[in-house]
Amino acid sequence: MFKNKFNLVKYGIWLILFCIGFLFIYKPLTSVHLSLVLDTLRHAPFLHMCLLFIGGLMVVSLTTLYDLIVCHAFKLNLKDLDIFKISWIASAAINFAEYDDRRKGSLRYHLYCSEGVDSQKALFLDSLKNMLLFNTDGALPITFRLNFLTRAKLMFSVTLRWTITGLFFCLIFKLFEVPFDLLQVLLVFGFSIFISTISLVPYGLGIFELVSFILLHALGYSPDDLVLVLITFRIFYSLIPWILTLFILALGPSENQKSKLNKGQKQLVNLLSVKSFASLIFFSGILLIISASLPEETMRLSLIHQVFSFESVNAFRISTMGAGLILLILSKGIWDKVSFSYSITLFTLVTGSLLALLKGLNIEVACLLILIAFLLAPAKQVFYRKGSTLQWKKVSFYFVCTTTISLLYVLIYNYFTQFNPSLVFKSISTFHIVDTVIFLLFMLVSACLLNALSIKRTDFIYPTDEDLEELKSFLTQYEGNAMTHLLFLKDKCFFYTLDKQVLIAYRPYKDKLMVLGDPIGNPKLFKEAINNFRQFADQYDMIPIFYEITEDKLPIYHENGFKFLKLGEEAVVDLKEFTLAGKKGAPLRTIKNKMNRGELTFELLNTPLEPELMTKLHHISELWLDGRSEKEFSLGAFDEDYINLAPVGIIKVEDEIVGFATIMPMYNKHTISLDLMRLIPNPPNGAMDALFIGLIEWAISEQYDYFILGKAPLSNVGMNQFSTTKEKVAKYIYHYGNKIYSFKGLRKYKEKFYPEWKSSYLAYPKDTHLPSALIQLTKMISGSKDDK
Repeated sequence: MFKNKFNLVKYGIWLILFCIGFLFIYKPLTSVHLSLVLDTLRHAPFLHMCLLFIGGLMVVSLTTLYDLIVCHAFKLNLKDLDIFKISWIASAAINFAEYDDRRKGSLRYHLYCSEGVDSQKALFLDSLKNMLLFNTDGALPITFRLNFLTRAKLMFSVTLRWTITGLFFCLIFKLFEVPFDLLQVLLVFGFSIFISTISLVPYGLGIFELVSFILLHALGYSPDDLVLVLITFRIFYSLIPWILTLFILALGPSENQKSKLNKGQKQLVNLLSVKSFASLIFFSGILLIISASLPEETMRLSLIHQVFSFESVNAFRISTMGAGLILLILSKGIWDKVSFSYSITLFTLVTGSLLALLKGLNIEVACLLILIAFLLAPAKQVFYRKGSTLQWKKVSFYFVCTTTISLLYVLIYNYFTQFNPSLVFKSISTFHIVDTVIFLLFMLVSACLLNALSIKRTDFIYPTDEDLEELKSFLTQYEGNAMTHLLFLKDKCFFYTLDKQVLIAYRPYKDKLMVLGDPIGNPKLFKEAINNFRQFADQYDMIPIFYEITEDKLPIYHENGFKFLKLGEEAVVDLKEFTLAGKKGAPLRTIKNKMNRGELTFELLNTPLEPELMTKLHHISELWLDGRSEKEFSLGAFDEDYINLAPVGIIKVEDEIVGFATIMPMYNKHTISLDLMRLIPNPPNGAMDALFIGLIEWAISEQYDYFILGKAPLSNVGMNQFSTTKEKVAKYIYHYGNKIYSFKGLRKYKEKFYPEWKSSYLAYPKDTHLPSALIQLTKMISGSKDDK
């Protein structure tokens, strides 16, 4: 929650900064001749472009000095080329592909681990990047303390990097023959870099340009020259290195690296590859839209007009813009790994490259799109999720949205390029009927793609009577657990895996698959079964949450990438040790004496129950609920078919039933559990105790070893000084939240039976937002139907 609020504040500050800056530069921007600026950039000498390309890569390469210096200082057995590659990728990609679990290290940390560096050393290499150079001695082991020479080298590398970057900025002024004062420009550059860095905007994008434009314009520089210089600087300093990094990441790990990567690191590299593909596709869409929006070079355009008519070239231009829009939409499908997006993206990239040639011989754009398609082609297996089926109601909505946004773009573009509202409407009115048809066709295709690329949420099927019969047959082969009997409520879906040797019961809720308890079936296959279930959930982009799992199964969840939250403890009575004799049994012995005298009468009824008796029990249940809705998922509910599945214990006073409790079979020969328990309002003193005593004595007579009394939520959670923050918060809820729920009272009551306490846990994937998952779980158990 705090993280979300922090992001909200951060994005709000960014928006305010941009708005304030835009107010300062709006008037001078209106005087910029954008076509002239782009024409100047387009006709820049090839030698100058090569110099800027090489200079930009050299400037960005200076960021790797930190890693080279520190790795040499710590005498790590790595080649300089490997260190350079790690530093380049981590520095250029970290802003768009941060690893979620920061406590496990960033991208830099995992890249070092993939090269065989010890995890502790890799973590220090990563953390030192964010430490003050002269304040690390007390926080680091002797092995990692920086000596004076290393500190001096690091300080020199930082100074050198920003000095060379500032000179590169001045070089752009020089190459485009823009008059400038070296000292002025360097001072403005340094101040702008400082402001953009503390703003926390990725790459300082927009903030650096705003500050530089405002200050340099105030010093008398022409807006046309400033726009030319700032665009060029951003292209060669940020855009080109970023694109190169995306290409490197899209290739994935090399063959020799695969053996060094553990499972988590492989997942990270694969995730970065997918993100890189998505970013490249998004960039391709932007590139096509910009290419279609800008005026073409006269010589190339004249060559095209020798083959195609003006109307045809205009249709190609509109089609190019439409292909760009489709690529923007497809980037979301690539990001979500929807299988349908793969083939459509390849087709659109090839088509877009052809359109780029037909509309104006944009050979550079066409070659770049073909290169991206070439990179994407071998990655078909990465895209495995199913897209949604077409729903024309959604398609109609998306069609209206895309059409409105596209028309707004045309209006805004024409306004800022022509600055004359009458020309805007005039340019729109000159649209040929063919252009309009092409435009609407692309809008319809875009709307269909927006629908089709949404990840399919399968229709989860709840069990039928036939499925329950199959479950009974399954339970004759394998033992159940404390949650198994609740599967007969029909409110959970069944996931059979590994040739139906393991069953996982779950319930979909929003973007989660809530699993009740541990898997049941062949224990030797539980680890693989949980992995299969994670893959099943991932196929629909849903998050698996395992609720009420036992302590002895934690290792297999850990190996499948889960984290844990202790939920409380379960009271288990050892029936071989249970006795009412002695001092500790005195309170219960009093109730037992009442039972012996007939003041409280316990009976165990075999099912099915007579309709009249079932009606009486239902009436008691309604009185107990007092208008509240039944709990769901992890708790039993009053359902006649469900009640008739197991024996029912009742307690009578003068032949009137005042309470009942149902047995929950564990489907093994050792353990039995209490399920549903209901009493009339203001029951006779000792009625609840009598129910427990009667059920326990019945279980002893049936030669069971253990009787489960149920759970005490949050009991004994967060008591250790090294417990997680979340568990310590739960501890305070347990101690001070009795007005909301009788946490202490429930445990104290069950303590009179002297049970053993066994911990129960929640297991969730590492990147899960836990507060949101707990809220959703609580809503589901409380009976909320808001599960979409």
